Amino acid sequence: MLDGDLSPQRVEPDGDRQKHMEWNLLLGNEHPNNERLGYSWLEFGRIDENGAALFVTIGAGLKAARGRGVTKHWFIVTP
Repeated sequence: MLDGDLSPQRVEPDGDRQKHMEWNLLLGNEHPNNERLGYSWLEFGRIDENGAALFVTIGAGLKAARGRGVTKHWFIVTP
């Protein structure tokens, strides 16, 4: 998520180069819907020198369609 690389070996939990993200979103084509959205995010936090809590959230969204793979993707960064 940090570098925006959507290649299978980077986004698959098991690093399988043959399994693409649409497989996860569409449950190996077993999901009843032809399209699905998925989100993932990470939140980082720290305490600054004045004792204030600071946070930043990064995230990614993906849309997959049966027979077309990942059709859209987007990334977010929020304070």
